[in-house]
Formats: sequence, C-alpha cells, structure tokens
Amino acid sequence: MGRCLLLILVLLFFFLPAHACLNELKHTLDRREVYNDTLWTPHVRDTARNLAYRQTRLQELDAQWRRKGDLDAYSDYGLHLVYLERYAEARAVFLDLERRAPGRYSTAANLGTLYELIGKNDSALLWIGWAIRINPAAHDGSEWIHVNILKVKLGKLPLSTMGLLGFDSGNDKVPQLGGLDTTRAEEVRIALQYQLEERMGLVPPPDSIVAQLLFDMGNLTAILHNTTDALRIFDAAAAYGYKGSLFDLRYRQLARLQQGLKNEYTYAAEQPYRFKLHEPRLEPVVKKERLVWILGGGTLLLAVSGIVLWRALSRKA
Repeated sequence: MGRCLLLILVLLFFFLPAHACLNELKHTLDRREVYNDTLWTPHVRDTARNLAYRQTRLQELDAQWRRKGDLDAYSDYGLHLVYLERYAEARAVFLDLERRAPGRYSTAANLGTLYELIGKNDSALLWIGWAIRINPAAHDGSEWIHVNILKVKLGKLPLSTMGLLGFDSGNDKVPQLGGLDTTRAEEVRIALQYQLEERMGLVPPPDSIVAQLLFDMGNLTAILHNTTDALRIFDAAAAYGYKGSLFDLRYRQLARLQQGLKNEYTYAAEQPYRFKLHEPRLEPVVKKERLVWILGGGTLLLAVSGIVLWRALSRKA
C-alpha cells in the first residue's frame, strides 16, 4: 500500500504541469531554452509604501548622529531627506558634512544627485565629477553613466543609446551590440543595472532618460541572456514612457519568442504593454510531445490509483 502511494506521488511530480517555477524556463534570441538565468528586473518605486519607513529611519539616524557624532549616520540622514524630497534640508546637511569632513566620496556623490534632482545640472556635473576623482571605483565603477546622463540634460550629448552608453543597438527587430564585444557589453549591462537601481528609487515615471536606459537594458538583456527578462524590462520602459515604432517592433519579436513558454511571465496577471499593442495575452502552449507525456502519465496514474483502491477494498472484504 505504502509503495503504491509513493509511486503515485512520483508520477504526480513528473506528469502534472507546474505553474510556479524555481528554475524558470526562458528563451534566448536564437530560441535556445535556458533555465535559472536569474537576472535583475526593475520595479517601479512604491512611494506610499516607502514613506513610513523613510520617516522612521530618519528619526533613528538623527538620534544616532546627535548621540554619537557619527558622520555616516549624518550622511544617511541627509540621504533619507532626499528620498523624502526635503531637498533644502538635505542640501544643508551635505554642505555641513563637507565643512566638517572635506573630501568624502559620499558627500560629493550625494550633492551631485541632489543638485540634479532640483534641476541644477551644471552643479550636479561638477560634484559627480569630483566624486569620481575621489573614488573612481565607487558604485561598481558605473558613475560614467551618471556623467553622461547629466551631459544629456545639459545638451552636450544626445538622448540615445549612443549618447548614454556609447553603442548603437541598430534599427532591426533583433537588437545588436553595435561594435561592443560581449565582455564589454556585459560590463555595460552591470553598470547600467547599478544606475537604474539607484535612479528608479528617486525618479518616478514618466521620465524620458530612465525610459531610454530601460530600453537599452532590455536590449542588452535580450542579446546577452534571455528574452523573458528583457520583456519584463521593456514593460518597465513603457511604464516610464518609452514608445516608438522600434520599441513596438522589438517588443513583438520578444513576445513571439516568449509565446508558449510556461513560466512566471506568461502566467503574470498583468502584461501591460501587450494591451497597448492591442495584442492578446501570452498563453502557455503545451507542445505535442509534452501532451503525449501528460496524457500517458495521467492514464498510468489512474490505473495505479484503481489498483490501490481495488486492493484496499479487497482487504476490507
């Protein structure tokens, strides 16, 4: 009896379809199937959810700074003021920090970000440039992207992949690396991830620069890794306001490659940009060979269950 039940459980494991995957099945651009290629995917900030945490943390850091004279706590206090959009107070904190302890990387970087958020991009570029001179390796060496963002805002560079990241993904439905080798392209993708994590926590949608960066991130992810995570990033790009014929062309291409995959993206309750394209939801498609296995397994499962039930009834009789 126990062995028959164990057999039933094994059959259930192999033959019943799973709707939640720890090792998510994804497609590459050349239609290879890959598992467990777990990458960063963006999340648009939830201001309401973070507000209470920021305010509580602000009080804790203020108390820590006043009690111990901890400059790191004072710096983080100023940072939380930025997140709460109390920019004048944050500026006063950072300038006071610079007087107390000149040459700190965090102070220069935070002042640069603050000046950008209040629209003083010339000052922002000066402070970010100074921060890079203090510590070129900080932020995983990604601050060159921040410099290019500021140059775009100042009209010194175009708002494009080339202007922001130094390569061109082309105009076809399949993105290209535009002269980058894969090693350098992955370095750019990792740097871009760092910058987007920081920027999306401070800049709500819509925003043309974040939208462009997310589009570029989606292209790099599709080329170097998989199309499923690229679609997730394209959804975020659309949420930030990215649009255009090239975007639609590439989105449709990635969606075609996603079609039929039974993974979390396919089963997601929302596939926002597909609705804007007036296309139906992605739905999982069971391949013929998979269907044969499921039907065969189901038949075998019923047979074994019948035997177990018959034996149980026979013993009672």
